[in-house]
Amino acid sequence: MRHRATRWAALAAAVLTLVTSALVGLSASPASAGFPYLFRWSTAAGTVAATHLAGETGTDPYEGPMYGSVQSTQSGGSIYQDITRTIYPGDTYCASAQVATEGTATGGGVEMTVFLIWGNVESSTKTVADLPNRNNWTPVGTCVTATSAHTAVRIQFYPKVGGPAVAVDAVDLHVSLAANGGFNNGTSYWSAFAPTTFTTYGPGTAGAPYEGSRFAAATAGGSVYQDSGRILNPGDTYCATAQVASFGSTTGSGGTLAVWLLGGTTENATTSFAGLPGSGAWTPVTTCATATAGHSVVRVEIYPQPNVPTLLFDMVDLHPSLVRNGGFNATTAYWSTWAPTVLTTYGPGVTGNNPPEGARFGAALPGGSLYQDITGEINYCMSARMATLGTGGGASARLVLWQLPPSGNAYQLTYRATANLPGANTWTPSTVCGRGWENITRAEIYAESGTLAVDAVDLHRSLAANGGMNEFRID
Repeated sequence: MRHRATRWAALAAAVLTLVTSALVGLSASPASAGFPYLFRWSTAAGTVAATHLAGETGTDPYEGPMYGSVQSTQSGGSIYQDITRTIYPGDTYCASAQVATEGTATGGGVEMTVFLIWGNVESSTKTVADLPNRNNWTPVGTCVTATSAHTAVRIQFYPKVGGPAVAVDAVDLHVSLAANGGFNNGTSYWSAFAPTTFTTYGPGTAGAPYEGSRFAAATAGGSVYQDSGRILNPGDTYCATAQVASFGSTTGSGGTLAVWLLGGTTENATTSFAGLPGSGAWTPVTTCATATAGHSVVRVEIYPQPNVPTLLFDMVDLHPSLVRNGGFNATTAYWSTWAPTVLTTYGPGVTGNNPPEGARFGAALPGGSLYQDITGEINYCMSARMATLGTGGGASARLVLWQLPPSGNAYQLTYRATANLPGANTWTPSTVCGRGWENITRAEIYAESGTLAVDAVDLHRSLAANGGMNEFRID
């Protein structure tokens, strides 16, 4: 967008003035400086919650101008958000966030739980301890699948009781089409093609779940898959993610994650991975497929690599993306650019970068941007994987969600800047979350210096209001 510098500078100055006014007379302790609440979030008893700008605590926001801070003084201390939904057996919800120990403190920990409530309560949890501090953010995620009916879903963060404040940002909660993608209900909803054998484990010699209570393991030769009936039109895009690892204490497992568009001319996108660590070290993988014709089924499928240790997988998520051709496998289709940026695409073995998913990736010259416009007034989360084109490094980029009002200048909802991106096949993930009020939201990626390589761009609806912690209120 042409007006991003002046609009954002004005907004940042206004936010800083409002925050400064709101802080007069407040304690300067890390958990109570800044806004002494989290807008749109509820706080349980025994919880101290706040919103912070960069430079206040020693931890800067993961994305946008602010992040949330939460500290617990008693059992049950937490922040949470309830969303009314009509939930049926098999419906699945996945949540993710970025967390860190706030400031210079050490030893922070948090449990992120997704509850299905009002009925027989069901839940799944991701627990992390000894979180790095300052600006060393850690991604977390979990998925829960209903076995009975519910009328609401809750996302909740429980910091370690008596521990330091935990920074929380980029909170996302969305519907997943991959039922039981956390495998906490055994092998339900999943099928296997022979000769692959497929089972699930709880914590033990096979490993520890990435999230929840169980994870899946599969031998090679066939695959594990799940089909979802959908009406797909050209341009419709679906993204899948998973956590993968090698069995037990072994190393070297591998495989392929695929999204198939079936019913009509078959289309797909894949990502392959190899040399996986074990001993509880999980690796995230992703791929996005875009339809060029009509289809009636979306399949997510995992193929274990032969002649290596058994593959483990957990937290499989499949959802529609509002960004079309975010995997750039249809070259530059659906993308627009601002000069002087020129967008092109490459396959493997050309530039020194291989696509992290699919057959191609995007490359953008610096100075401008690439973008897509989306209609709707909802909460969005956007993610991408980025690198410097070639085997060197040093490129910088910025992910931005804009609002486009019917008249007047556009304004930023949120952003994340990433500098000194490595090159070759070291792809860096980045995420932003923002709430839209206008009818059109723009998902934009700025190539700010160096030639940018980009892939797996995903934009989807999030049920978590103010997941980026960037909204505020002055009473």
